[in-house]
Amino acid sequence: MLKVLSVGEGLRDGAMQDIFSSHCKAVNFIQQQQVLTVCCRELCPGYYRVVLDAPDVSFVQSLRYAGGQVQINNQPCQMGEAKRYRVPDFKAELSVHQICHRLSECFHIFRSSSPEISVNSLTLSDQSAGFAHALSTSYRDGLQYFKQGNYSSAVKCFKGRGFGLTPGGDDFLAGYIMGLAFKQRVQKKDLSEILDLLVYESLSENCLTNTFILQARALHPDLDWADFLQSLGSKNMNPQEPMSRIFRHGASSGYDTLSGFFAAWEII
Repeated sequence: MLKVLSVGEGLRDGAMQDIFSSHCKAVNFIQQQQVLTVCCRELCPGYYRVVLDAPDVSFVQSLRYAGGQVQINNQPCQMGEAKRYRVPDFKAELSVHQICHRLSECFHIFRSSSPEISVNSLTLSDQSAGFAHALSTSYRDGLQYFKQGNYSSAVKCFKGRGFGLTPGGDDFLAGYIMGLAFKQRVQKKDLSEILDLLVYESLSENCLTNTFILQARALHPDLDWADFLQSLGSKNMNPQEPMSRIFRHGASSGYDTLSGFFAAWEII
């Protein structure tokens, strides 16, 4: 019998068979225009995730959740060790100035290790031609628009642009929105009008990227990101360790989301 390790608090009762994408580490199901993910044990718990004690989940064809019980391929799973993943409150012990200082330290590590295809590297590189040149030009323009407060134009420079199942530009937007949402939480400053505009402009026909965007707006991150946010505001936690876990998300997805987060805090 399959063993469940974690169930996210965003999971609601229902049966899912409509698969958005599938590979060995994660199978993404569509439910009400959002994505719920069945993950292998290598991936962290998350708000819309079911984590199985399995090295490969490509065999998963259906998911059912009801009354606290998970069924995979119409077979009940062992739930005895399953933990309910809940998002923390993100109460900062440190001042905004101290958080910015920590982010600056993190950014130096981030910048030195960014892969060539990441948003950050493309904004800094001098691409002479082709798709990479078009991306780097668009990303640089988008950063300038963000700095000017021209959010609609900025989003257009990133939305749907980049490499991967979730294009780097969309990951950047999710990171930017999460950065502003976190900033709003710790600064106790109302940024809801800007956040709602960014979400409205960023949503697309891609259910997976939409899920990331809405999670970011609600500040419902998966565990690696939750640990990073917690550590930024904590006296006794080092943000570099959870950031190193984010680095391992996808080919460059973690880096691209971090790029947006740093940009929202005006570190980039």
